[in-house]
Amino acid sequence: MKPAIVAAIVLTALVYLPPRSECQQNAGQSQQQSDFNPPRTAKNQEGAAIQGAATQQSPQWYKTPEWVLVIVGSVTALFICWQSYETRRAANISSRGGRAWIIDVGIDNPDLSDGWIPRAVCHFMVIGDSPVRAKDAEFRFRVVNGRPMRGCRDLEPDLPKKPDYRNTFSLSDSPEMGKVRPPGDTFMVVPRLDSLFFEKGDVAAIEAGEKFLCVYGFIRYEDGASGRKRRETRFCYVRGKTRTPIRDHPQPEFVAGGPPAYNGVT
Repeated sequence: MKPAIVAAIVLTALVYLPPRSECQQNAGQSQQQSDFNPPRTAKNQEGAAIQGAATQQSPQWYKTPEWVLVIVGSVTALFICWQSYETRRAANISSRGGRAWIIDVGIDNPDLSDGWIPRAVCHFMVIGDSPVRAKDAEFRFRVVNGRPMRGCRDLEPDLPKKPDYRNTFSLSDSPEMGKVRPPGDTFMVVPRLDSLFFEKGDVAAIEAGEKFLCVYGFIRYEDGASGRKRRETRFCYVRGKTRTPIRDHPQPEFVAGGPPAYNGVT
């Protein structure tokens, strides 16, 4: 802030002093000319009086140096106010601590033999130095057909490149998720299966590696260090079975998977 004030004073001096010196020089020249001017006639005195009256008229505002000083002062004041605002905002962020993240920790495996509505228990944790609050969220828990992976005989979930959430399970379905949470806190979100129940043959296809259970979604939240800027955590977990010519590779639990667009943090 001090360098800005010094610069304004220097600029003011550079703008204001030259016109003043020029006026003093003109005044000196006029005094010398008056000392050497011969006596004037009545007609010359009348013309000089008219010229002097015109000279004494106030000059136009844009021809005087004072308006430059007004502009310089206004710009300096705006710069000082902006710098004070940024300093205060940085101090507020520093007092609230650093930013925080919501990260996915894992998903419990549902009992495929249970005849009731299957649910996936998703675990999350808050890490960082400030509290967070979820503002928006969507989850999907569904059965997905398998498709051959490129370059091998293994299967992977047939998911589109961009996730389609369809608002099947949102923040309104789990109001407890939207509370303010301190660093280190953990919480769960429990979306239900999209189709509510497994269709005939789904469980056998999942165990045989022909279909997959997929849980994916996102949480958008605000933390104390970022103000109203919303952060986002995207995740995707897959449960199924891959096959190779040598041996089978069962996946009895959910593991991170899916296309790149399904996973990330901001």
